[in-house]
Amino acid sequence: MKKVKTDSFFKYRFIISFFTAFTILLSIASCSKKINEPTVFSNTEVLVFQNGEYVKGITDKNPEPTQGIDQFYKDMYSDIRYPASARKNNIQGTIMFEIEIDKNGKVENIKSLNSLSTDCDTEARKAIERGCRLGFKPFIFNGNQVRIKFLVPVNFRLNG
Repeated sequence: MKKVKTDSFFKYRFIISFFTAFTILLSIASCSKKINEPTVFSNTEVLVFQNGEYVKGITDKNPEPTQGIDQFYKDMYSDIRYPASARKNNIQGTIMFEIEIDKNGKVENIKSLNSLSTDCDTEARKAIERGCRLGFKPFIFNGNQVRIKFLVPVNFRLNG
């Protein structure tokens, strides 16, 4: 009889441990950045370099990552982590990055336009750099390859 209680105890302990581990993993996953594909590449307003300066230009063609938009987001968000310090301090928001592309599609500059926290800024920059590592297809404006600038947001939101 005592053996049955011991077996039951271990069985329930295993089940409780399993569900506890599952719950912890689920809560960690919910604190991670979720891929929320913003419509950053549709109807994007770009700044086109013409006559020595950048001017606004809305075109039918949008900046297109060499690896394609879907893979761009997969690359960008593949290893992003919501910093523990930001979770602890309930830091949420969006960091906007201005990406400058030369006329051949090479990323020339990535500039952060705002800040959430040092840790969030670092994670967001790494994510943008991962997404941009293969460059972009040359951007055509009025029949010519041109330099452009455009914005890409990186969002940090805590769930529940």
